[in-house]
Amino acid sequence: MNVFRMSIASLLLLASIGSTAAQNFMIEMEQFDQWIFGSSGDEKQTRAMIDARAELEIIRVEQSTPLRESQKEKVMLASRGDVHRFFIKVNRVRAAFRDLQADLNQNNINEAYQLAMPLQQEINKGIFGEKSLTAKTINAILDASQRTELEEGRSRLAKRERLGLAKAWVATLGRSIPMTSEQRTQLLDVVVANVGTSRVEGQYVQYLIGYRLSQVPEDEIEPIFDETQWRLIKKSLQQAKAYKGMLEQQGVLNDE
Repeated sequence: MNVFRMSIASLLLLASIGSTAAQNFMIEMEQFDQWIFGSSGDEKQTRAMIDARAELEIIRVEQSTPLRESQKEKVMLASRGDVHRFFIKVNRVRAAFRDLQADLNQNNINEAYQLAMPLQQEINKGIFGEKSLTAKTINAILDASQRTELEEGRSRLAKRERLGLAKAWVATLGRSIPMTSEQRTQLLDVVVANVGTSRVEGQYVQYLIGYRLSQVPEDEIEPIFDETQWRLIKKSLQQAKAYKGMLEQQGVLNDE
């Protein structure tokens, strides 16, 4: 819930600023960086997190097909290129923010916030997506046999990940709404069928699952539970609908 509270806090900051008189005020670069890096921390912490994700890309591939050392080196070189390109964009928006900083007021504060949002969305989605140098390099360096193994392995991994995320969501819900083993299994089937295939970094996954399930027709979920349980679950799903704005803002709800 910390991520949701942080997103709301940023919006409340903008709202409170917008409610003041039309006068200049200061937002320090540290605050602007928080808009960019979000829950990842500061620039140093974000770099460390992204470097760890780059190593994870190689691990993900090798879960399906072994890579030669020369192939690993090319992937790591490409990942460094993606990191370099990302922080070039960070420095560009910082420069644009500095141009606004001295004259910030209630009329252009949202312009400053919108400078940061695309970068925070990129962090949340992961900078090594299918359009990245890393992904393109992986596709280029594999031979036909490796590529087949990778595609099959990715399919298996995606299924395991969806199941794991769905189990975690059901377990979390089960701590506040007791269920029988059979009910958990039936709900798990519904969640797995609707969790989607988007690769989203961890801190938003549970919100995304809750929102997706809130879009499922009630007649697919209600028969699983008794009247008391359903009343509580329905309330929880209604609350999850409110995540839509936050998920869209963070760039993790782009396939609706």
